[in-house]
Amino acid sequence: MVSISSVAHQRTRKNGLPNWEKKALTVGDPSYATWDAENSMVMIWLVNSMEEDISSNYMCYPTTQELWENVNQMYFDLGNQSQIFELNLKLGELRHWEDNVTKYFNCLKRIWQDLDLFNAYEWKSAEDGCHHKKSVEYNRIFKFLAGLNVEFDEVRG
Repeated sequence: MVSISSVAHQRTRKNGLPNWEKKALTVGDPSYATWDAENSMVMIWLVNSMEEDISSNYMCYPTTQELWENVNQMYFDLGNQSQIFELNLKLGELRHWEDNVTKYFNCLKRIWQDLDLFNAYEWKSAEDGCHHKKSVEYNRIFKFLAGLNVEFDEVRG
C-alpha cells in the first residue's frame, strides 16, 4: 500500500503545509508511469475533498503540486484573520434574546475561548500581561451586560 506522503512526494513540512520537492517527470523517464498514476490519485483525493462549486475551478491543473499551490494561495490564511473576523462578528451579534442567561453566557464564553486560542501575546513584563488580562475581563463583562434583555436593566446598573 502506498502512503499519502510517498504519493504526494512530501519531504518536509513548512507551516503545516506540504513542501513539494519532486517535480513532474517527463514522459520518457522510466518512473513516469508510476509518477503519473500517483499524481492522478492525489489530485483526485484533493479535488474530491472539495465542495463541487470549488472543485470545478481546480480540475485543469496538470500536477498535484500546481493544484496545491493554487489552492494554498487562494485559501490558506496564515494569520487566521478570517476566523477571527467571523468570531468577532458572532460576538457583536450575540444577544440574550429568549435564551436563559446561562445559555447566553456560555455562548459568549465559547467565542471568547476560541478568540483566546488565536491570540498569542508576548509581554515585556508580567505587569503588562496582568493589565491586559484585566482590560479584557472588563470588556467581556461590559459585552455580557450590554447583551442582556431589558428585564435585566437593574442588574446592568
